[in-house]
Amino acid sequence: MSARSNLLIVAAIAVLACTRAPGPDDASPALPDSSGSFDAGKSPASDAADTGARTPDAAVDGSKTGTDVKPATDAGSVDAGAVPDTAAPLPKVCVPGQQRCEGLLAATCSPTGDGWTLHPCFAGQICQGTACVPLKDNLMIVFDTSGSMGAKVSGKTCPMQTFPNCDPSKGCSRMDVSKLVFGAVLDQINLKTTNLALFRFPQRVGKLKATSCNVGHYIGIQKLTGDTADLQRVTPESDWYWDFVDQILCVPFPRNPAEALKTKPDIVKWMDGAEKLVKSKTKCGNPSATCQANAKCGAGGCCSSACWKHSSSPELRASGGTPIGKTLFYVGEYMRNRVVIDGKACIVDDDCINPNYRCKQGYCTDPARDCRQNVVVLFTDGGENNDPSKFFAPQASAMRLAYGLACKTDGDCVGGATCVSSRCRPAGATGYACLSTGLPCKPSDKNPKSKTFCPKQAGQSITCLPDPTKSITAAATKVVDNVLRSPDGKPFGVRVHVVDISGSKLLTKSFYLSVAGRGRLLTADAADPDQFMAALQSAFDMKNKKVCGTNP
Repeated sequence: MSARSNLLIVAAIAVLACTRAPGPDDASPALPDSSGSFDAGKSPASDAADTGARTPDAAVDGSKTGTDVKPATDAGSVDAGAVPDTAAPLPKVCVPGQQRCEGLLAATCSPTGDGWTLHPCFAGQICQGTACVPLKDNLMIVFDTSGSMGAKVSGKTCPMQTFPNCDPSKGCSRMDVSKLVFGAVLDQINLKTTNLALFRFPQRVGKLKATSCNVGHYIGIQKLTGDTADLQRVTPESDWYWDFVDQILCVPFPRNPAEALKTKPDIVKWMDGAEKLVKSKTKCGNPSATCQANAKCGAGGCCSSACWKHSSSPELRASGGTPIGKTLFYVGEYMRNRVVIDGKACIVDDDCINPNYRCKQGYCTDPARDCRQNVVVLFTDGGENNDPSKFFAPQASAMRLAYGLACKTDGDCVGGATCVSSRCRPAGATGYACLSTGLPCKPSDKNPKSKTFCPKQAGQSITCLPDPTKSITAAATKVVDNVLRSPDGKPFGVRVHVVDISGSKLLTKSFYLSVAGRGRLLTADAADPDQFMAALQSAFDMKNKKVCGTNP
């Protein structure tokens, strides 16, 4: 047959294919494969459905992929209208709407039950068990019990202070007014979001018979009885600290959720005006009625050959000096051993003696450690003299808690500080700090919209003052002790707020202390309870705005 005849035949077939309407039993038109040949019995769709893994450019005989291919079927037996097989539905793994926790994130089961959707809880919350719950921050209250707290505040009455030789009609002391206002503010602290502990300046029982309203049974001391070597580190084996820690620790950090609920009532006992010593069954070696310190007696006293303690009726009293630096050191070491304890060895959860922690793989772990705030509120009526070269100086102690002191790398600093010339330096430091805000400032900056502008404060001629952290040169004997570290060696920071109720306009000491502690200075006059309460409420505002658990 001639080439012309062949072309006519092909053209005729093409015309028939275009004019004939496809029926339900017709196969899809065949397409050429990579070699240009046709398989009239199959379409790419049916081919892929048959093999489950064929690609459009795979060879029809399977020789290019190694996949077995079904024999071509007759065009008349293929159902061109059939829908190709689809993937099987995913198996159900959960109940739609069900919730659980993955790390700190909340997980919600999808409407189809075939998977989980992760999302963080709201700011100030973490996921525990099956739901988002409030995150508990750690608040350590440090109460000034120095002798100056016994100064009289005229025009005020304190009806609850009926201890021996107290005469409410003759007025109250700073301590008396402080207790009244402090107790009112305490009621407003939310125990669902805050774990509390109460400290004081070092004191011990000194007299069996109380003859003074201000002092009671107590005698003020400059440091714990067992602290004879000025050691810069406390371990679980430091008997000198743990034997006498009750001389500063009034109400300990709760060991479990049940104890957390008792924190407020226990603190109130130290402020209700009632004080009573009780003779214990513990014998000790001092036959005199003048009490002496004894490890067996803790915060009590060894008097008349027995330990006498405030079993259920203690009281804050004004006796002693103002050892702020030492007290902040003691508080920091307590936090390092009892409050932030990641890496402490354990067998069960109870070994951690801390409601924030669980025992996992032999160590105490707090998954929300980086979200919790650690705050000290130092409540005082004045400051302590400062030597920037001394490790136990007040500003050095505050800076050690908030930023760290000497360092080798940025990892030795906390609170956003970096290691500059072997010293932890706060972020954005200008060499000056603003009295009204506590933030870095520049004396020459007169632009109210500038970040380094310092607003004037009433009664103060100069408000942009030298930053005390720049002049602190104190350092620990061992580099690791220049910052607080949990048992796993990881540093952590503590913010130190200062509430000064002296009513004095000379607040330099308290201000420098708050700046060194990365905190705020709140001022109030003890003679103005409303102002005092406002300052305390501001100090105890522990609203946590951080969103936790960005990773499962």
